[in-house]
Amino acid sequence: MDLLNVRQELSDLARTGSRRTFMKGAFAAAAVGGAAAAGFPSLFGTASAAEGTGADTNAAILKAARTAEELATTFYYQGVAGPTAANLGKVHDANNLNYFQAALWQEYQHVRILTNPLGATSYASGTFYLPTAWFDNSANFLAALDVLETAFIGAYLAAIREFAENGFPFYSEVAGDFLGTETEHRVLGRITSGSNPPNNWILEKAEFQTVGAAVGVLGGFLSPGPGTAAYTMPTPDQISAAAAPFNNLANPGLVQAG
Repeated sequence: MDLLNVRQELSDLARTGSRRTFMKGAFAAAAVGGAAAAGFPSLFGTASAAEGTGADTNAAILKAARTAEELATTFYYQGVAGPTAANLGKVHDANNLNYFQAALWQEYQHVRILTNPLGATSYASGTFYLPTAWFDNSANFLAALDVLETAFIGAYLAAIREFAENGFPFYSEVAGDFLGTETEHRVLGRITSGSNPPNNWILEKAEFQTVGAAVGVLGGFLSPGPGTAAYTMPTPDQISAAAAPFNNLANPGLVQAG
């Protein structure tokens, strides 16, 4: 069973089964289709339940975004410089590692932008609980990357619309800036995994109707679960060292119309 079929199975379970059944199904699907699915017990279920619940506030959207970017920073750091990073094979090949070092730095810069000047807070307290299997080998890591980035892309698509509906086009621009980087990360992960073609979508997937629906995904990483371990958000110095020499990438900045 490939990852797309696992995702569909999770979707069906979420819409038709109880939370307990869905949680069990999510982890069972991971064993069949890759460890990436294990971290998403509510990816589709929360989205379905939250549709049509009304617009999220700007502050709530920014809070979800900062939490997601902290999660991404923690994930990429573990892949680049974590204690089991050497297990990731082709991720650390000379022609590939630079992708993930740059991704680490970019995600961290997103955190910084969201924190200041945008003033976002976070749902996280500096620790995320991730499936340890994600870091066992390159196949698991790259499958997890694909699902994570797909969720981030869907959340930012929802954020663009909600910010526009709330009358804040500048925030929509910021969400679009971040979304573009996340799509690059997803494709670079697919290049590394040998997926053909790596750029396999005509349109990005709109997984969520609201950012509030995506928050359920983040919640699954904020407390312990079966097969998970605690991973601490790396410090700025750790991030800079792991991302070098790509810790000075050009930042064109944000432009707000007067």
